Amino acid sequence: MFRAYELGRVSKEFRDIVARNMDILDAMISEERDGHFSYFALQTLRQTYLIRNGSELIERPQHIWLRSSLQMHQCDLEKVAASYEMMSTLKFMPGSPVLFNSGAVRPGISSCYLLPANEDPDEIFETLDKVARISRNGGGVGLGVQCVPSKGSKVKGIERTGVVPILKMLDAALDVIDQGSNKRPGAITVYMEPWHADILSFVRMKRNSGPEEERARKLFYGLMINDLFMRRVEEDEDWTLFCPSVAPQLVSSYGVTFEVEYEKLEKAERGTERIKARHLWTEIMESQMETGGPFILYKDSINRKSNQRHLGVITHSNLCTEIVQLSNQQETSVCNLASIVLPSFVSLERTFLFDELDRVVRHVVISLNQALVHSFFPLHSVRASAFNHRAIGIGIQGLADTFTLLGIAFDSPEAKQLNSDIAAAIYYSSVDESCELIKVHGAYPTFGNSPASKGWLQPNLWPGFAPSAKYDWDGLRKKAARGMCNSLLTAYMPTAGTSQLTGCSEGFEPLPCLISTRKVLNGLFTIIPKHFMATMEDLHLWSEDLRDQIVGANGSVQNIESIPSNVRAMFKTAWEIDPATVVEMAIDRAPYICQSQSLSLHLARPSIQTLTKLTFMGWKGGLKTGLYYLRSQPSIRPIPITLPVKYWKGVEKCANDLEEGSKEHPICLACE
Repeated sequence: MFRAYELGRVSKEFRDIVARNMDILDAMISEERDGHFSYFALQTLRQTYLIRNGSELIERPQHIWLRSSLQMHQCDLEKVAASYEMMSTLKFMPGSPVLFNSGAVRPGISSCYLLPANEDPDEIFETLDKVARISRNGGGVGLGVQCVPSKGSKVKGIERTGVVPILKMLDAALDVIDQGSNKRPGAITVYMEPWHADILSFVRMKRNSGPEEERARKLFYGLMINDLFMRRVEEDEDWTLFCPSVAPQLVSSYGVTFEVEYEKLEKAERGTERIKARHLWTEIMESQMETGGPFILYKDSINRKSNQRHLGVITHSNLCTEIVQLSNQQETSVCNLASIVLPSFVSLERTFLFDELDRVVRHVVISLNQALVHSFFPLHSVRASAFNHRAIGIGIQGLADTFTLLGIAFDSPEAKQLNSDIAAAIYYSSVDESCELIKVHGAYPTFGNSPASKGWLQPNLWPGFAPSAKYDWDGLRKKAARGMCNSLLTAYMPTAGTSQLTGCSEGFEPLPCLISTRKVLNGLFTIIPKHFMATMEDLHLWSEDLRDQIVGANGSVQNIESIPSNVRAMFKTAWEIDPATVVEMAIDRAPYICQSQSLSLHLARPSIQTLTKLTFMGWKGGLKTGLYYLRSQPSIRPIPITLPVKYWKGVEKCANDLEEGSKEHPICLACE
């Protein structure tokens, strides 16, 4: 049963644990649970996750859950059994690095790393070395470049070349710092603030047009935008750009402190250029429509609502915008992730099982804390952050499927309420369990003087917000003030990788399509959401003709009258749901998310006006991440040659309605 471990494909310590407990571990395995996997999931496991000895597969699907449980809990077999039970019944999924690297000699099981670039060009190769070591260890990287002097500035008598050459170097390096041929590639998101003198070059780095020497397209890009810039865009005012060498306090400040310093530098005419704020905003929006980025985060909201705000200023995020932690040259922020598989908490009577959710969330908090203890960290600065702050990230997947199983539409009032209730339940349970864990691990070392130490939890950092009356928040605040094991607990990540295994919709997004093809590491697959297929079969509606109608309508059922109207409402795709509803739901759950959420939007015909409206809506609603990916549709779609001619018209009409030049964007696989 554990031949992989006998062949030495895992560490000696791990192999010894297995050898001492072989019979007990064998008894835990339930091979019949392989039936929970779709063919697509089994192929993904086979190609990407299961251990091989050369070309020979020597691990079965159920063993990946047990191997991951053992990595987290080691000799605590009671906790190992509980983790295996929950993972194998698809109650929660750890981040992909846990599945990839559990049992390895160097078990890099953390998902996300944040670090700032060295501002001295002579030391930039140290940054590259850190990025390479992190990426090879299995993590996605968020890199802040705000401190890098701008092009043409003179620092220490030397004229600087700016951020573009550094980004080109990082872009080229990605080809040689991947995570293995059968795993995902290395990935980096670089972050900058809009006052930096190189901001226009930064925003254009992923564009399709322009000089090739000024492009770096394998990187991802993110903006840490302050409130002052947003107000100046709204009021159509001027905006001044600065080199960080003359404005270092702009990096290390936020809110009123930032605004006072910024306006003082403006009056002193220390800027390099003065432009219209709306000109820069238009550049950002045009890049969004063409490339899906740069990602948009709100620096002031992040810092005002952070439980780490007493330690310093957060200046950048991670690869996928849901992790917001303090990082500096001494500490490389790190986070272990897991997602709650929400459809598994819907009963046969169509009720949501909040008691079971509480049980699983508490176990996930325990497991992620143990994962920190038993993880390999590629840098001393990573270890320092891990144990000083003990940040973890619990997210969700399958929210759209959950609504479907309950018989409610994604954009219904019932879904809106449940969305908030689930977020409240996860946050309350995770904080309460973190308070209990101080009996095991003690309070995290930097707990003193934190907002939590003063009884301020995430809902209290949102002015005017009244949290769910279902829970004793006052009691929890008093409990938290006595000590918490973790500085941060919740982060709603994309779940592109692990959703392939569970067969659920990704994260908290609506269903993108009801019939699609997906190209992944192990080939091209036709994907039909399992709950949609089950619903059609229950209604005795599934047939080849219905399939062809859906393909002809580009994955939609809204105009197929043979399907009842209430069922069609349940299966609106992301392209058919008002994106303002998606933003509203993000705002509703945000007060229960102590880090952030990877909020993507689906717009078939994006425009500057629409994007501006949605991003300003998120900013005014207090979101920390305003926009992760903008997903648009291709302007022309080929007609499937197997589709009957009578359905061609629908395909052509849908394709002709799309905006020229838009394109589909890749899905991030690093933060799940």
